[in-house]
Amino acid sequence: MEKKDFEGKIGETFTVSLQKGQTVDLKLEKVNPLPKVEGADHVENLREEPFSLIFVGPEDAYLSDNTYDMAVKGGEKEAIFISAFKSEKEKGIFYDAVFT
Repeated sequence: MEKKDFEGKIGETFTVSLQKGQTVDLKLEKVNPLPKVEGADHVENLREEPFSLIFVGPEDAYLSDNTYDMAVKGGEKEAIFISAFKSEKEKGIFYDAVFT
């Protein structure tokens, strides 16, 4: 997964698969570029363009920090680790996923 794979999906809904066939919908709010990890040339599999994704979900469906299978409608499921970082009453719960 690369930054370019998500840039055209801002505003789209990603369906998160949970246990027992339950799902939660998260909206992709932002794709943020991150600085390249300096001094880590010896580390394998670092991305040329690190990035983070910001998702927003409903307040009544808190997702704990974990890896979830999620997919945009009509797309393939991807395993993505998300972590909640804030909640806003009118907007919902914000989650991020970091790709270095």
